[in-house]
Amino acid sequence: MKAEISIVGNAICCRTIESDQESRIELTPEARTELGNWQTDYARAVRTSQNELLPGIGKRMLRWLNQNNWAATWLNRPGPRELIIGVHDIHSDEARLLLGAPWETLSTKDNFLAADATREFVVTRRIAPFGANDPPAPEYSDLAVAFMAASPRGQKELDFEAEEAGIIRATRHLPLSLFVEESGCRSYLKDKLALEGPFEAVHISCHGNIIPSRGPVLILEDEEGNDAVTPPAAIIDALGEKKPSLVFLSACRTAESDRENHTNGAVKSLAPASDSFSQSLISAGVANVLGWDGSVYDRDALFFTERFYDGLARYESPAYSAARARHLSLLAHLDDPATGRHWHLARLYTGAAGGKPLCRQGRPRRRLTAAARNEFLDRSEKRVPVATTLEFVGRRRQAQEILRLFREQNHAGVLIHGMGNIGKSSLAARIAGRLPRLKPVVIYQDYDALSIFDRLMQAVASARRNDFRHIWRGCIGDRPASLQEAIEDLLDSVFSETPILMIIDDLEQILETPTRDNTRIFIRDSPGHPDEWRIAISAVIKASDAYRPGNARLIFTSRYQFILPDAGGRDLTGSLAQVQLPPMSSKERTKQWEAARTITGAESYGLKAPEPDILEEIIEAAGGNPGLQQILSNPLLSGEHQAARTASSTGRRPATFLKIRQMPRIFLSGSPLRLIEMR
Repeated sequence: MKAEISIVGNAICCRTIESDQESRIELTPEARTELGNWQTDYARAVRTSQNELLPGIGKRMLRWLNQNNWAATWLNRPGPRELIIGVHDIHSDEARLLLGAPWETLSTKDNFLAADATREFVVTRRIAPFGANDPPAPEYSDLAVAFMAASPRGQKELDFEAEEAGIIRATRHLPLSLFVEESGCRSYLKDKLALEGPFEAVHISCHGNIIPSRGPVLILEDEEGNDAVTPPAAIIDALGEKKPSLVFLSACRTAESDRENHTNGAVKSLAPASDSFSQSLISAGVANVLGWDGSVYDRDALFFTERFYDGLARYESPAYSAARARHLSLLAHLDDPATGRHWHLARLYTGAAGGKPLCRQGRPRRRLTAAARNEFLDRSEKRVPVATTLEFVGRRRQAQEILRLFREQNHAGVLIHGMGNIGKSSLAARIAGRLPRLKPVVIYQDYDALSIFDRLMQAVASARRNDFRHIWRGCIGDRPASLQEAIEDLLDSVFSETPILMIIDDLEQILETPTRDNTRIFIRDSPGHPDEWRIAISAVIKASDAYRPGNARLIFTSRYQFILPDAGGRDLTGSLAQVQLPPMSSKERTKQWEAARTITGAESYGLKAPEPDILEEIIEAAGGNPGLQQILSNPLLSGEHQAARTASSTGRRPATFLKIRQMPRIFLSGSPLRLIEMR
């Protein structure tokens, strides 16, 4: 039976929607005091973690609703117990008292309504004008969720990886695709939503707080991984014109009402009460918002989140999914008091367009486009395949470190180094995507001075290209070292107006082969002029070093760190910042597998899910090398489980993958000692 509690004039109106039964409770001073007391007592229970106070609060609330026997009649009707708390003027004191009450804790003399396994207790806080139209039907049968977690340096780190993995795990066999924005940065989330949508849901996992002088905020990251205190207006801007149907603010206090400004129903302060973060998003036009009415434990948020998305992907409404997740959290808590302590904190708000399922059976299902399946570091010539946006996982700290180094400009450039197939080129492409104002210039395979100059010319507007070629190409052909002067000329003129990101990729192609006895790696002699490669790379580093700070940026990728002495014996690579890519963590390895599974649509084509032991063997055999893991996973993604098991067994043989798995790792840092520390 569906019921609604709303404000009509100076009364609280309780009515059952399928019948004419109605009860009015006048908002006398005593009634206002009672509503205020619920919030005060609930706030104390939440703040002090005294869950034993919750049944008493829930019983008082239900008795108050039953003044005219209305609640008893509602409870005895068959079907789920749906309760809508409806207001149209969010800023009135009455509305704040009504929305802030902990309706989720309603309890009979025997137990919480949320504990009933046969009668779901579904609570929705609806902010909408009277007579609002029904929301439109969902467009698709699958659910696209944009997930972003923020973990700024210096903050207590949330287990957002587990939350993300939990969503993936809970919906493994359901039509839900998770698109992860790794940065934790609002501006990058804005780009993702605009360029890769539409998304039915946006999930933001981070810290949240209420600052007295600023109101509710999220603690996101800036481009370098530092704190970015983010108010509701900034998130509303990031969501863009076409808002997602659901925003899940998995952050503390994002649905917390202004209960500290009220005691016993009376206003404590003359300062205007601020909306909760969730309420602000509803006011901006988001159809459904889920937040936490207080501080929530990581493990409780994870438990609830898994079950909530499981329901959404099964075509349930957000309110029903939240009710089931709340019920299961409460049962877990009743079974083990250390689990699910915050079962009651989730708050679902809906606007005029909210309340319906986000996806619908019988509607079309989306497929990835060919463009999303193939990306290249050198897009102009489609060279150097890299992980697509959907495939790319992890490396958030390394990406943030590079962006920080670029901003500080205390180095001539950055050297990204690590074992083969570990994702150096993909990270470079990721950085290029993060710096859209810079035009990428990719140097690959040809590292002589003339080839580098010709690649740079492709970034020069055609109207000016011939002038620079006329001035410099002959000089560089006669004297390769003049490449430095040519680059400086370009940096001083055209590249000051149209800045570039110069990426010299796979430099190990011209490096000496390391041995166990020699870890000092130099650039090899070139086939023509022995010093030509050394001269060309020296020219690039010197020119970049001379023009910092400037608009251009420089990235090298290489398996190994190397040494490049100048005429005076100074190692020019000392002016490069070193960023090492270690093997992926266990969580990143799982994320890579899940991303590959989503992209290939393995389950969509009816392929049998892999046995857990095969998948574990594949991930273990790859040893954190994303390229090797992709190779070993391909048979599994095609449903060829026996071939996958054979591949994983082969991958664990040291002799077979010595070059891929061991040799580059030994010389990853140029020191065998560091290998021992890593392992």
